Amino acid sequence: MKIAKDIDAKGESGTALALYERAAEMSANDSTVHVTLANARMKAGDPEGAEQAYRSALQINPQDANAMLGLGTVQLQRGDASAAARILASAAPAVNT
Repeated sequence: MKIAKDIDAKGESGTALALYERAAEMSANDSTVHVTLANARMKAGDPEGAEQAYRSALQINPQDANAMLGLGTVQLQRGDASAAARILASAAPAVNT
């Protein structure tokens, strides 16, 4: 993950995304890796892929606030305000808002 983050920081987001994909495959039980992949997919303009990765993170850890926030953001962007409100309301206590 560190290598992918370093590469991403240098502006090579396509290469970083491929590394994040591989990390997610190798870390099937780590929600943080899936959230990082989802964030990279969002950055690459792939909200559907991001949603899938956020949902994977939530299957691993249903209380992952970052996954909930990301999923809510995707839902807002696609115009599903009611679904976004539900997931963001669930995330709010975890992020103290």
